[in-house]
Amino acid sequence: MAPIQKKQGWMDVLLQKWAGILVRSQKKILWVSLALVVATGVITGMRLVVRNSTMDLIRKESPVFKKYLAYTEEFDVRDEVVVVFKSDDLKASRRAADALAKKLEKESGIDRIYYRHDFSPMADRLLLLADEEQLTGIRRQMEELAALVKGNKQALNLNGILGEASAKFNDPYLRKSSSWQEFIPFIEEFVRNLKRLAHDLDTPIDEVEGKASLGELSEFETDLLKNEYLSLGEDGKTILMLLRPSKEEENTATPFTGVIHRVRQLVNEEKKHHPSVSMGVTGEPVLLDDELRQSEDDMKIATIITLALITIMFFFAYGEFSRPLLALAALLASVVITLGLTTVTIGHLNIISQAFIVMILGLGIDFGIQFIGRYEEEMSLGKSASEAVQITTVTTGKALLTGGGTTAVAFYAMCFNDFIGLTELGWIAGTGVLMALVASLTTLPALLLWRDRKGTVKVGKMLKFGYGISLDRTITAHPYMVLMVAAGLSFFAWKNATKVTFDYNLLHLQNPKMESVRLTRELLDTGKGSVIYGVVVAKDVQEADLLADQLRQKPTVSRVRTLGDLVPRDQKKRMQEVSKISKVAGEISLGGGAVQTVDVAKAKKDLEFLLESSQEGAKQAKQYIGLSGRARQAVETFEKLIPPLERAVAIMDKLPVEEAKKRLERHQVKLVGSIAQNLTWLKTQRGDRPLTVNDLPPQLKDRYLSKNGKILLEVEPSVDIWERKPNEDFVQDL
Repeated sequence: MAPIQKKQGWMDVLLQKWAGILVRSQKKILWVSLALVVATGVITGMRLVVRNSTMDLIRKESPVFKKYLAYTEEFDVRDEVVVVFKSDDLKASRRAADALAKKLEKESGIDRIYYRHDFSPMADRLLLLADEEQLTGIRRQMEELAALVKGNKQALNLNGILGEASAKFNDPYLRKSSSWQEFIPFIEEFVRNLKRLAHDLDTPIDEVEGKASLGELSEFETDLLKNEYLSLGEDGKTILMLLRPSKEEENTATPFTGVIHRVRQLVNEEKKHHPSVSMGVTGEPVLLDDELRQSEDDMKIATIITLALITIMFFFAYGEFSRPLLALAALLASVVITLGLTTVTIGHLNIISQAFIVMILGLGIDFGIQFIGRYEEEMSLGKSASEAVQITTVTTGKALLTGGGTTAVAFYAMCFNDFIGLTELGWIAGTGVLMALVASLTTLPALLLWRDRKGTVKVGKMLKFGYGISLDRTITAHPYMVLMVAAGLSFFAWKNATKVTFDYNLLHLQNPKMESVRLTRELLDTGKGSVIYGVVVAKDVQEADLLADQLRQKPTVSRVRTLGDLVPRDQKKRMQEVSKISKVAGEISLGGGAVQTVDVAKAKKDLEFLLESSQEGAKQAKQYIGLSGRARQAVETFEKLIPPLERAVAIMDKLPVEEAKKRLERHQVKLVGSIAQNLTWLKTQRGDRPLTVNDLPPQLKDRYLSKNGKILLEVEPSVDIWERKPNEDFVQDL
């Protein structure tokens, strides 16, 4: 009886026809494959880029993206490169920032450098920035100084100032409640002067200290200009420099990469001139670019490792390299063609889709393994190369088409989502799987036919077909036991799978040793701020002030920056106080007190009296600290005075009278010069009209005032917004 012939399906027929074409046209197929590889390789090399912008990962029609685009258009916003300056010396940080800014002004890839405010347009109204309590304290100090100068009928000097201070420490004066309102502002200034006095007493005359004066700015002006530099933290020692790349730089194939590289070069050069200042580059575009460069390097290494491991495993399995290397050659050809198709259809890779090469190498080599395995098996049975290719194409080809097709469809399914990053990955990976499948059924068979065309090649000596048959039969003979073991393992795995959580923190994906990541992490860990912040847009200054007040009450908000920070709301009382201060300062004449001789004995006696009074005052106040808020205030006040007084008295006890006199007279020159400096500046202040937005530094107006008059609020988080829950809370509060 003749054997029953199995009816062939349409796929079998197609594969048989294709196998015939392979045998007849192997050289043409190889030439076409080579031409495609060369053409797509050239296109890829000339046009394919890897983009480092997160904006490329979000659909342009997304409501969130539309809001962001509207904001960037309104305020001419571009992602900023951030340079961080840190030092224990505030002036050193500022000098480093100024020096770098001069060099960056010549950088064509940057069109705005924001780190410092030019307060010259409002120089004669800076005092209006002080709060009402500060202004009242300054006015009283000026009135007391005027009375002191008038009462002494002499030039102001160190002995007179110490004597006036001693008079304020008498018991009847301090027992009056009204006296404390005058005493507290006086103490703040007096403590600063005592610290300088102790320092000058401790410094030998022959030591060079630089300038004898305090510099170009008065103390009042210096306090008001503490926000002259864009800084983090209360001490202002961490300065930020925000660099906006030009539009030309933003529109390049890889935005920001070039300018980031050049900024880092300049920063590294400047570090040599400012060794005491720590300088680094970070910011969102820097984090993204570093992430991209790191992942590019990692992908190259991963690709090399993958190829090496595949080659090694092939050798151990087949005992020779030639035919396995043909499978690798066909696979690499499919990768190059995929890159070319990506260049033509999408035009770029992103930080997610660039991982496709390793994925295709891992998935695609399986097609080659299956084809070569069946081909070698047929060759071991004595078939010719042509016969082996035909049989393998018809039999294994069906499995390859089914497996490869379903894998490609799974990747293409990723195209149907709103996240462009995954959509592009789905398209590229799906196409890559199809190209690897096609290469396994075209290029690889043609290569095998070309290699084995003489029919003298032996099968890989380490191949043992039928190996593991006994184990396979044992397993399939006990299906229920196998199912029970599988069910047990699945249950154990499912139970532990519930413990797996999703890590939303993108910083965890990056190399913690990278400068940009380390700086970002340090700013978060020290609580000094974040290089990423939220923005709110208000229609005018009044609405911005209202929103700023509401935002500052939110627990997730650390700081709000806007125009209103430098435009006080109700300035009527401030204007009155500033006018009085300017008037009183103009009536004070210090005379030649700076050059008068210091009475060392009297100065020492006054300092000892002040120390004893402070110690006794603190002791008495501590007895009532639980009963009175005034007592707590007194303790804090006296304890501020005691350390510099103790230091000054201790130094004077050790110094010879003549040396003490020289050092006190040096301090007197600086002290009276400082007071004169303050008076000169206070005379320039005007309270005839309030501060307005038009008076603000141009850097602030450029950043926070749009071309259509809208006001920007920048909201710094007090929480780690890299984490999911804090980020949700912060966004919800906004």
